Amino acid sequence: MTKRLGLVGAGAVAALAFASVALAAYSPTLTTTRHVDLAGGATTTDITFAQTNADDPTARVVIYAPAGFSATLNQAAGAQIGTLEGSVVAGGLAGATVPVGGTITVGDPNSPTLRAAAKQCTGSEAHTAIWLLNVTAAGQSLPAPVPVYVDRLTTPPLSSFASTSLQLCLPHPSVATLGIKLLSATLHTSSVFAPPAAPGAYRWTAANVPYQGSVNSVNLAGAIESQAVDRTPVTAAFSAKLVTKTRKVKRKKATFIYYSYFAKLGGQARRGGEGAAGANVDIMVGERKVSSATTNTSGSFTKTLKLTKTTTFHAVFSQNAGTLTGATCQPALPFGAGAMPCGIITEGAFSATSANSTLRKPKRTVKVIKNKKKKK
Repeated sequence: MTKRLGLVGAGAVAALAFASVALAAYSPTLTTTRHVDLAGGATTTDITFAQTNADDPTARVVIYAPAGFSATLNQAAGAQIGTLEGSVVAGGLAGATVPVGGTITVGDPNSPTLRAAAKQCTGSEAHTAIWLLNVTAAGQSLPAPVPVYVDRLTTPPLSSFASTSLQLCLPHPSVATLGIKLLSATLHTSSVFAPPAAPGAYRWTAANVPYQGSVNSVNLAGAIESQAVDRTPVTAAFSAKLVTKTRKVKRKKATFIYYSYFAKLGGQARRGGEGAAGANVDIMVGERKVSSATTNTSGSFTKTLKLTKTTTFHAVFSQNAGTLTGATCQPALPFGAGAMPCGIITEGAFSATSANSTLRKPKRTVKVIKNKKKKK
């Protein structure tokens, strides 16, 4: 199996050669989510692989970060660079769907054990970095972490569309701990991937290889490509303006002017150089959501709220991932005499947290003006 799996490694995807393509019951999705904290300056990237229980089990996934994205891969062994979450079907637990979680730490690429495992999965012992997925399922930690083999891509043809590759091999459920079959896995990485400055729609690409259903044999002919469109950069602006309204009540001896105060909130989210239309906006006071809105076609919103006291607001813009219908894989990975079948292409998700904006509520609530006496 090592030799066959090596055919779809990061360094040899262009060399795939099969006489025919036998499509299996297999069409996983790749999704990316960009989180931007405009106040703190932090940017994190979520990478999600997902399939249904009706899909054949996954044997191998190779994920390619787009050209133009830079990756920091020099963290010390043992450093935590993120967390993971997802779900699996556990055959050993009567086929129950079980949530999984854990951490992503950096392994030692010179470890003989990890180098041997890398050889088994990718066909090569040497990789730029090795990440370790420390997975817990149903309250149990897996006996060993799941390695992810990470490489910088500097030579054609891969470097023409990708900067970094992540490779992962999984055991067949028939031999996996608890009979696990992967359904979804999200890698929450921090301070690893940095998007390019140039606005655009960048494509993450995955080459997915299944097993032959219930048989512990890799189905190379069932390989399928999936992509996620990542529109970057993600930016957001937010402002809060004090609005004062007055109401006059004239009585016999005096006129009372009552003051009420409002927060006029507004902002705009942009991604890939364009307004993020239809994005959700949560208006927050600390950790509490006080209102919500939806951005218009230019990615903008306005909202007016009653101001009862001095308040610090911020906004969280977000948009869920979706499927792009009618889209084609770009580039199409070489596959035999043609291209690897193109599966699902998703529109990436994002969230952007604005900086705080504080409005001070004036103390005046009423003003009394004595009425002038009429001259007789």
